[in-house]
Amino acid sequence: MKNTKQPTAEPFVMMTRTIFDSTEYRGLRPIDRDVLWLIIRRHNGVNNGGISLGARDVATWYGYGKTAANDALRRLEKVKLISAVRKGHLVPIAGRRNVATVWRLNFIKDGTTND
Repeated sequence: MKNTKQPTAEPFVMMTRTIFDSTEYRGLRPIDRDVLWLIIRRHNGVNNGGISLGARDVATWYGYGKTAANDALRRLEKVKLISAVRKGHLVPIAGRRNVATVWRLNFIKDGTTND
């Protein structure tokens, strides 16, 4: 019997024109946009509110410093494009490992955009 399963499409990232054209997005610094796109890249369609990303991840991915990465995350929160669902921690207590902050993209709701 012949396999008739269609090939899976390459995953992609998306941003609506409403967000892209918004004052909040257009007012971001380049590092802020980079960090936002990395969070969007980690969104898989069902994990909004469970997107793990820490400053060290950003520093490794883009080569920015951890302080600059944290500042960018704070600016993204300030303009309400993202929200921290659970704050991470870097310095472990005995027996507790490092955990990245978990994020929500505020312009995505239940797998669809809020346009």
